[in-house]
This record gives sequence, structure tokens and C-alpha cells, in this order.
Amino acid sequence: MFSVGTRLRCGLAYGKMHLDSENSLYVGQPIIDAYRLQQNQAWSGGALTVSAVDRLPKIAKSGKVVDWYVVQYQVPLKKGRFMNTFAIDWTVGIHPHDLQFLWSQENPEPTAKDWQEKPDICEKWLNTKVFHDKVCRTCDIKKENSN
Repeated sequence: MFSVGTRLRCGLAYGKMHLDSENSLYVGQPIIDAYRLQQNQAWSGGALTVSAVDRLPKIAKSGKVVDWYVVQYQVPLKKGRFMNTFAIDWTVGIHPHDLQFLWSQENPEPTAKDWQEKPDICEKWLNTKVFHDKVCRTCDIKKENSN
């Protein structure tokens, strides 16, 4: 269903809500909070709302446990803002060891024309690449082994 080129953005929230899938009825503050957070992000990734962070155990917040796929991060938001929260660490074990975070098959990074014609998409691509470069432990191990 998904490939390395698939880009997703999500917000995660916790709380009481009413779900009635039979009638397609979904109501509750967590749904609104998750939707708003997802809409405000300027990257391909996932971030946790305060209600979701509050549900994380201390060990998950410590960053020492690999099986909690979250990392504390300054999540990029639209209009140049950031939110200090936890992000889903999608870099853990899901990409090939030779991943090249390319803009396109023709250009490794957005061109000046790309930045002029679609600056919001270029910004989201760059923010996603920065996240990968900062938090990917797989690539850090590759760098250490090549030295």
C-alpha cells in the first residue's frame, strides 16, 4: 500500500469521543485537535497534541526505548512557526539503507523555479528532509560504519 515515496501527515490526540462507524458519525474534541494539528504542520510527518503527549509513559519520553516510535522535536508549522512536542519517528527501520532524500528524479533539491512556483511544497520537503537527517539512527549508524 505504501512505498518509500509515500508522504503522510497526521496529528494524534487523546480523549473522549463518540464513534459510530455504521452511521459515519465521529464527534469529539480529540478529532478536532488532531485535525487542526495535522492541518497546521509544514512537513510530511506526525505530531502529538498535548493530550497525546500526556498519555506517554515517562520511559517513552526519555528517548531511550526504541520500541516507542516517538521523538521530542520542534515540529515545523505553517507561517514559520514551530511546536515543541513529540513526533512520530518514521525513520525507524522503514527505509532502505541507501535512501537518498531526493526532490525529484531530475534534481536532488528544489530548483529556484520550484521555490518560486511552489514554495509551500518545497518548504514541506525541506522540513521533512531535516527531520530525517536529524533523527534517523539508521543513517547515523551507516555514517559511523563508513568512517
